[in-house]
Amino acid sequence: MKFRKNMKLGVSFIFLLLTLTSCLSLINLTKKNNTLDKNTLSLSATIDDYMENNDSFGNASWVTQNNYTNLMIIESDEDWFQFNLNTGDTIDVEIYFNHSKGNLDLELYDPLGANISRVGSYSTLDYENLTFTSDESGAWRIRVYHYTQNTNVSYDLYIWVTPVSLSEDNYETNNFVGEAFDLTSYAAWWLSWVNGTGIQWDEDWYIVYLDPGEERIYVELKFNHSDGDIDLEVYYYNGPLILLDGSYSIDDNEYIDVNAPWSGIYYIRVFYANNGNEYDLWWEDLPHFAGTDDYMEDNDDFWQASSVNPSYYSNLMLMGYDDDWYQLNASYGDILEVDIYFLHADGDLELEIWDPFNTYRIGSYTSDDDEYLTFTADLPGEWRIHVYHVYGDSNVNYDLNIWFGMSHTDDEYEENDDYYGAAFIDPINGSYPSLELVYDDDDWFQFYLNFGDTVDIGIFFNSSEGDLELELWDPLFTHRLGSYSSNDDEFITYMADRDGYWRIRVYNAFADSKVSYHLEIKLGDSTHVGDDPYEKNDFWFEAYWLGQDEQTSLSDLSGLAVQGQNYDWYAIEISPGFLNLQVKLNFTSSLGNINIAIHYLNLTRRDPLGNPQPELEDPNVTILTFNNSHYINDTVSVYGIYFIEVWGDNQDNEYDLWWDDIKTWFSDDRFEENDDFGEAKDIILGHQIDLDNINLPEEDTSHETVTGVGVRDSLLDLKNLIEMPYGLPRYEFGVQLDNDYYQIEIEEGFRHLIFLIKYDFAEGVMGLELYDWNFNKLAENFTMSDNEIINYVLPSNGTYYIKIFGDNTGNVYYIFWAALANEDIEMIPGYDLLIVLGAIIGISTIVIKKKRSKFTKN
Repeated sequence: MKFRKNMKLGVSFIFLLLTLTSCLSLINLTKKNNTLDKNTLSLSATIDDYMENNDSFGNASWVTQNNYTNLMIIESDEDWFQFNLNTGDTIDVEIYFNHSKGNLDLELYDPLGANISRVGSYSTLDYENLTFTSDESGAWRIRVYHYTQNTNVSYDLYIWVTPVSLSEDNYETNNFVGEAFDLTSYAAWWLSWVNGTGIQWDEDWYIVYLDPGEERIYVELKFNHSDGDIDLEVYYYNGPLILLDGSYSIDDNEYIDVNAPWSGIYYIRVFYANNGNEYDLWWEDLPHFAGTDDYMEDNDDFWQASSVNPSYYSNLMLMGYDDDWYQLNASYGDILEVDIYFLHADGDLELEIWDPFNTYRIGSYTSDDDEYLTFTADLPGEWRIHVYHVYGDSNVNYDLNIWFGMSHTDDEYEENDDYYGAAFIDPINGSYPSLELVYDDDDWFQFYLNFGDTVDIGIFFNSSEGDLELELWDPLFTHRLGSYSSNDDEFITYMADRDGYWRIRVYNAFADSKVSYHLEIKLGDSTHVGDDPYEKNDFWFEAYWLGQDEQTSLSDLSGLAVQGQNYDWYAIEISPGFLNLQVKLNFTSSLGNINIAIHYLNLTRRDPLGNPQPELEDPNVTILTFNNSHYINDTVSVYGIYFIEVWGDNQDNEYDLWWDDIKTWFSDDRFEENDDFGEAKDIILGHQIDLDNINLPEEDTSHETVTGVGVRDSLLDLKNLIEMPYGLPRYEFGVQLDNDYYQIEIEEGFRHLIFLIKYDFAEGVMGLELYDWNFNKLAENFTMSDNEIINYVLPSNGTYYIKIFGDNTGNVYYIFWAALANEDIEMIPGYDLLIVLGAIIGISTIVIKKKRSKFTKN
């Protein structure tokens, strides 16, 4: 039968009151008492901190290595922070707070999602701390949250990152001039095109050759100054090693453009901060500057202006009464930033901007070193920069720096200038015209790919406007593929080997112009790695998850499967009380035989350290075989995770698969009659159980979000899917057709009671109540969701009663319970979270939960 999800909704008076007042209720419960004291209900205004809203994994606030003070957790609020780590980086995180104000806990999550924390700190001290070495590059998250969620707690956050000692680049060892890496064959190449970018951990030397007639060397070094300063020099030998020129700015990038004394061997030195900063390097030999003036001549008036682009131009010269003019194309709204750098002691230079109609617009005329201008273009066209000598006839060396600020002409997807700011696009409707790349801006786009999807990406542009490049990056911030031609248009085709949000990067190779382009993205058929859409599922631990797809054929999911050159495994979940398993496999036997087997995953076994030791067992079901099909209709003995194994003659034969678990009907359970206190069934416990085997749930272990994907990533997925007993002794199942009463005996010294019933509330709602020997109610748990638990410290030893009630649908439940030693009360993982579950009597908070119904067909 096909399951449908129902919605259960409970609304309480207290929720309506709090909604109308926009306030938050504080329910003060202690570990010693989980009944509601009405006098503890109070209302307070919410005052959150400056990092909000950062209440979820997706809304995490960006942080860096720093101290963040006066942060605040407001009751059930959570605070999430994100920061970048490289693989191998070690992070130390600490939070400091007053534990008497509330119990805060600290967790670390990797870039792949918020399902499972990688490490956490859960003490009862005034601080929490953790240290972890990253095994994934990307945006990691810190989660700070209130365990009991009933007070406002201020705290300070401290973050410290110890970077990994990155391996050197592919050009080492080149730490001295005698070890210089040979780039003589790579003139007008970026270093990244040769064998990857460089990494400046120490001095890096490169050897180049200037051809006869091209005794001028141009070198460009690109890097991010915030990651560490890098400087640039050029040397040659004339007896000793002689410095030809250097570039030592305190900004991003360095440039050298200088005449050389002769053709031949020269050396490029990259050096300075040794911070492991990545860089890219370009060199080129060019014709020698004419005469004694600079290489931009003749540019002595408005009409002879030399064409330039936003960039850095070094080693320019103003000779005597000469003027220097430069022209560059600007659009309406472009912000022009122009600087010249010189020594005023050599001569007083001035700087002006003129519009395309030969009209002066603005100037800078200080009597100090350097001049600076910023101006917004109000006309499109060829604007001019004018540099001149105020007085005297000295020769003045200067550098010219031109930068364009953001223009209104950028496209609608901005800001999308980096990996984490990538704009979302749809690969299904993947045509994006009228895009604009502005000089050294990057454009990033992101879209979701499933494992095995094939994507075709193209950008269409006129290379006369600028040389655009195209790259594909995976969800882990790793470059996968690029297209770097010098012609119109770039294209990429790639098959995804990972689920997640992939990125497209578009950038201008020379960052020297504005380029209009059209982006096309097409998602091909889901070819997937393997022989069908359910691959790679060759082993049980790679099984494709069908647990939420009861009574659904593969042909209705992603198409028929193929019995190719390997085994196919599928994972399903049989629910408690639904032990009648049906499986159908249809194929064409004339094209190759196909076989089927069923296995049960036993997750109750543990190694000596208490870690799960999963083991497959044969449930001994009967398989009926026909000419072109196999059929199973049998009852298994236990609920949980099962595997369907398919194999055969490896003839690429197609097959279809279908399954369902059917309600196992019971007239009642063996505990009847136990319908009141007088008939309560005594359930005996050997209470001295090992505390290490108790593992109360700290998170919702619901598997509702898991469907239609493989379980290949981790056994943790399977651990979360199965209904686990948390190490508690389990009793035979009960059937809730009426009220069921149970009697338990608590011995002296073992007053910490944990009582759990596990069931599927969509098949019938249940609740728990705890009574003493005088039939006084001590605690209740009625959450309108799967499973109920009472975690309670009893006032004394003696006889107690448990009442299980509900809507009498015949729903099946399993009982787990234990009585722990008194000294173990505060040592149990998850204790603080569960102490309040049975506490609220007569007050039901809103609970909205979608569940499948096994009794309703679509």
